[in-house]
Amino acid sequence: MDEPAWRDQLLGDISALFQVNRSADAWRTVLQRADWHPRLLHGSDYPLPGVGLLYSTARLVHEGLLDANDVAPLERLRRHNPLLFDLALKRRVAWRGERLSPLVFDTRWHFVQAPAGIA
Repeated sequence: MDEPAWRDQLLGDISALFQVNRSADAWRTVLQRADWHPRLLHGSDYPLPGVGLLYSTARLVHEGLLDANDVAPLERLRRHNPLLFDLALKRRVAWRGERLSPLVFDTRWHFVQAPAGIA
C-alpha cells in the first residue's frame, strides 16, 4: 500500500480482516493507517460472517479494539443478521481512537466513472 507506483492502482478489501485468524497487529495497523482508508473497500465475505467460529468479539475486547459494552448488542445482531453484524463490527472497532474511515464503507465511487471535471 505504500509503494508509490501502485498508489492509484491498488485497493484492499477488508472483508476478512477481523476474523480470528488475523493478527492483532494487522488490525491495529489498518485502523491507524488513515492514509490507506480511501483505498480500502468494505466487503463481507458472505457467508463467512454467519460462521460463528471465525469471529471473536471477546478477542477484539482482549486486544483493546472493541469496547466490552458493544459485545452483547453485536452478538444479538449476529444471531439476527450476520451481514449487519459484520458491518456494525467493522464500524465499532477502534485502536487508540482511530476507526475505519467512512470512506471504507462508501465503495461505489471506486466502480463508477466520475463526471467530467470531478477528480
